[in-house]
Amino acid sequence: MDGGRKPSKREPLPRSRSAPVIERAPMPIVEVQGSAHIVSHVNPAFCRLLGKTKEELLGKPFAEIVQDGGGCVPILDRVYHTGEAATHVQQDASDPALEAWLYAMWPALDANERPEGVIIQLAKGARFRHDAAAVNEALLISGLRQHELTEAAEKLNAQLRAEIAERKLAEQKFRDLLESAPDAILITNQAGQITLINTQTEKLFGYARNELVGKPVEILIPKHSRENHPGHRHDFLAAPGTRPMGAGRELLALRKDGTEFPAEISLSPLETPDGLLIIAAVRDVTERNRTEKALRGAMAEIERGSRAKDDFLAALSHELRTPLTPVLMTASALREDESLAPHIREQLTMIVRNVALEARLIDDLLDVTRISRGKLVLRTEPCDIHSLIALVVEIVRGDAREKAISIELELAAQRSSLTGDSTRLQQVFWNLLRNAVKFTPSGGHIHVRSHDDPSPQGGAVGSRLCIEVSDDGIGLDAAAMERIFEPFEQVSPDQKHLFGGLGLGLAIARAIVALHQGTMRAASAGLGLGSTFTVELPVTAASPSDPATTASPTAGTSHAAPPVAAPLRLLVVEDHEGTRQVLTRLLTRDGHHVVEAASLAAARAAATTQRFDAVISDLGLPDGTGIELMKELRTTHGLRGIVLSGYGMEEDLRRSREAGFVAHLVKPVDMNDLRRALRQFAQVPAVVHARNER
Repeated sequence: MDGGRKPSKREPLPRSRSAPVIERAPMPIVEVQGSAHIVSHVNPAFCRLLGKTKEELLGKPFAEIVQDGGGCVPILDRVYHTGEAATHVQQDASDPALEAWLYAMWPALDANERPEGVIIQLAKGARFRHDAAAVNEALLISGLRQHELTEAAEKLNAQLRAEIAERKLAEQKFRDLLESAPDAILITNQAGQITLINTQTEKLFGYARNELVGKPVEILIPKHSRENHPGHRHDFLAAPGTRPMGAGRELLALRKDGTEFPAEISLSPLETPDGLLIIAAVRDVTERNRTEKALRGAMAEIERGSRAKDDFLAALSHELRTPLTPVLMTASALREDESLAPHIREQLTMIVRNVALEARLIDDLLDVTRISRGKLVLRTEPCDIHSLIALVVEIVRGDAREKAISIELELAAQRSSLTGDSTRLQQVFWNLLRNAVKFTPSGGHIHVRSHDDPSPQGGAVGSRLCIEVSDDGIGLDAAAMERIFEPFEQVSPDQKHLFGGLGLGLAIARAIVALHQGTMRAASAGLGLGSTFTVELPVTAASPSDPATTASPTAGTSHAAPPVAAPLRLLVVEDHEGTRQVLTRLLTRDGHHVVEAASLAAARAAATTQRFDAVISDLGLPDGTGIELMKELRTTHGLRGIVLSGYGMEEDLRRSREAGFVAHLVKPVDMNDLRRALRQFAQVPAVVHARNER
C-alpha cells in the first residue's frame, strides 16, 4: 500500500446520511468522507471481510485499512470531486489463490446534492486470471448491487431533503414567531451563551444581532449586580424539573449604552436534538413600576383622605350630638313628671321625638360610611324577631296615632328565634315602620305579618322567617323598586321636600339584612296603591318559648321609665357644662351620690380622695381622653365605667370596651337608657360591653 494521504488534523466526522442503507446491505460496504477519505461507517459484512472490528476501522484513511488501498485513492478523488460513479479491480499479488479486490464506488451526497464522501462496495474475486467468467459475474453482481444501493441512496437523500426542507420551514416559522413577539426574546444554551435573539431584543438592549449571539448572558446584567446573578443563571442551567419556569421575576438589566433598567424575565424550556435551550422573554417594566408607584401613592392619599373623612365625621358627630344631650335628658325627665299638665307632657314628648330624629340622621350618615367601607360590624346574640317587632311597633305607635293610622300585627311564624345583632335588626324594622307611617296618609292602615318560608335551597319549612310590612300609602312605580335602596334616593324628586329625610334608611336596612344572610325587597301595585316590604332571615332551631334577648329601645323613643338602680357613688366626668349639670341633677334625683369633674386632673384628684362604685365619662376631655382615665382608674382603683360620648365609630366602641367600660352610650343619651346601663352595670361583675347604637 502507498498509504494514501493523511489529514494534517483529524476533525470530527459528520453523521453518515447513508448509514441505514449501508447497515442493511448484504455486501461489504464502507463509507468514507472528505478529501482525505476517512472511514465514517462500515457494515458488519465489511468487518467480516477484513476480519476487523468497527472500532479498528472507523476514523482511519481508507488507504490504510485494505491491502494496497493506496491504489484506490486517485479513483476515490475522482468520484469525490466529480460525483461520477466508478468501478475498479485491484489485483492482490500477495495472495497465492491469485484473488483480486473488486470495487464499486459512488458519491455520498449532502442536503444540497454536493458530494461529501464516497460509498465503496468491496468484494473478492477468486482466481481472477484463470476464471474471467467468475470475475465478470462478480463485477455484474457488484454493478447490480451498486445500482440498487444507488437507488436506495437516492431515495434516502430525497427523504433527507424533504426532512431538511420541513425543518427549515419550521425554523422559519419559529423565527417569524419570535419576530412577532412584543417582548425581547433571547434563547440561551446550558452554557449561558446567547444563541438566538429577535429584533425587539436589539431595540431593547441597543445591540446588533451579531454583537449578542455567542456572547454570555451576563453581558446584559449590570456589573455591580452580577454577584446576585449566579443564582438567576442557575434558572437557565438547572434541570427542567428543578427550574422555576413561567412566572416572571424582576431584575436589573443593562443596555449597550450603559443605562440600567428594571426588567421582568419569564423563562421557558425548549427541548431540541442538540440539547436543552432556554427561551427568555424580557420586558422593560420601568413605566409599569412608575405607574404602580403612582397608584400606590394615590391609594395612600385616598386612604389618608378616607381617614380624614372618618375623623371629620366623628368630630362632626361629636359636636352635633353633645348639645342635644342636655335637651333630651331634661325633656325625658320632665315628661315623666305626672304633676305636669297632659298637654305639656305631650309637647315634651314631641321634643324628645325630634331630638331622637336628629340623632337618627347623624347615625345614618355614619352608618352609610361604615357600610360603604365594609366596616359595619355585627355583634350577634340569640334574639327573637317577634319581640323586636313588637318593641318597634310600640316605639312608632305614637307617630301613627297622630295620623290616625292603625297598625295591625299578625306574627304567625312558628319559629322566630335567630342569631343576630338585635340592635341592628331593631334598626331595620324601625326604618320600615317609620317609612310606612311617613308615606301613609291619615286614616290609613299598616299591616305587619310574619310567616315561615322554605329555604331557597330546598330546606325544611320554617328554615327561613318572612316578615312583611304593608301599607296603603302612596305606593311605588316600577322604576323605583330597586332605586329606593340606593343611598340618598327619595321616592320621587317632587316629593323630596314633602316627606323630608336623607334617603339613607332603606339602604342601611338592606345592608344590615344582607349581613345577616337575609334578603329585602319591595313590591307595589303602583302609585297610590300602597307598598309591601318583605324581609327574609334564616332562623335557628330555638323554641318559640325561649326567652327573647332584645336591645334597649332607640334613645328618646321609650316612654316607660325602667326601675332606678340601687344608689351608687358615681364620678361624672364631662367637660360640656350643660350636659354635666343636667346629668348630675337627674342622677341625684334618682338617689345616686354624684361627684362632678370637668377634666382628667379633677377626676384623678376625686378618685384619690373618695371611693366610687362607677365612672360615667365622656371620651373627649380638655387634658386627655376618657380611655386614658378608665385604664388608670381600673388599674389603681378597680373601677369600671359607662361612656357618654358623641364619638360612636366602631374604633371608638372597641377602644372603650378594651379600656374597661361596660357600656358605650352615644349622645344624645336618653335618661332611661342610662338607667338601664346603670342597672346592667350593677348586675354584671365582669367587663361586659353594651351599646345604644341606633
